[in-house]
Amino acid sequence: MKKILYIAEAFDGGVLSFLQELTNNLVDQYEITILYGRRQTSLEQRQTTFDPRIQLIEIKSFQRALNLNADYQTYQELKKYLRQIDPDVIHLNSSKAGYLGRLLPYRKDQKVFYNPHGYSFLMQGNTHHQEKIYYLAEKTLGYRTKVQTVAVGQGEYLQSKKVTNNSILVNNGIDLQAIDQIAVNTEISEKAVVTVGRIDVQKNPRLFNQLAQLYPEKEFVWLGDGPLKDQLTAPNVRISDWLAHEQIIAILKKVQTFVLLSKWEGLPLALLEAMYCGNYCIVTNVIGNKELIRDNETGAVINDLTQLLEAFKCPRAKRQRLMTNAQREVEKDYNLHKMVQRYCQIYG
Repeated sequence: MKKILYIAEAFDGGVLSFLQELTNNLVDQYEITILYGRRQTSLEQRQTTFDPRIQLIEIKSFQRALNLNADYQTYQELKKYLRQIDPDVIHLNSSKAGYLGRLLPYRKDQKVFYNPHGYSFLMQGNTHHQEKIYYLAEKTLGYRTKVQTVAVGQGEYLQSKKVTNNSILVNNGIDLQAIDQIAVNTEISEKAVVTVGRIDVQKNPRLFNQLAQLYPEKEFVWLGDGPLKDQLTAPNVRISDWLAHEQIIAILKKVQTFVLLSKWEGLPLALLEAMYCGNYCIVTNVIGNKELIRDNETGAVINDLTQLLEAFKCPRAKRQRLMTNAQREVEKDYNLHKMVQRYCQIYG
């Protein structure tokens, strides 16, 4: 049985969901190990559901921020496990794993892949100097031809072509059959406005809170937790903490409005799930969001608070048309079965 080694510092949010879905569907065919870093939210809170045959190994020095001492220690640990496990395939996930992982010494016969899950040089809030450093790092490492970049969506694929000549597209996918089997069993009102994710800068909790303040009669629910939850101060905002995936789906199947106000994305799984569950989706105009939600076709794409408020005025009949279009698009192009098949092909 072939061995796959996954490496992920960002073992949270969409990256964690992506790895759970992918590895649980590959574990019958491959021997799988995941080296991961732990962010502020513990895995116990996230109620992870990895198959028990998957080996999870925490790299305690793994961290998101640049830290030469910690990064050197992480690199040495990764190199040690690479020798011990001796995998046939190495799959790097997100920026820090991509930076350090592409420096590792690989055998000629090992296949190596890198998923950016949203390039760091596209993150809003970076200074121009930071953007330039991240871009140059991606471009320098991107031309190490041993490592093939795998973009999770068309927008990310187009960005990958700027920093490497060795990239392919494999759309993210969700398990449609599993979603169909989940019962709607939740106390949350169907009129609630919902978002999903880690409460941090990327997901823009300040704008979510501002929106809630302007609609005091509505209930706003954030499914998740994170370091910036103190920004959600509106009395009509409810924070659920981390829930099991089945609980999140049950809520998405009941409510009618989903917002994703991200400052950057790869290809968000939570948005795919909301689309398939029949939500009217309002998203910010960033890569990942805007390739799934096309304004006035599958939902609403907004640039600022004014447009966000306009999106909430969408007539019921038009909402229904957009919701139906979005659901059909997920069924056609973004199902887990297709995604797993494609990864099997590239792994070999």
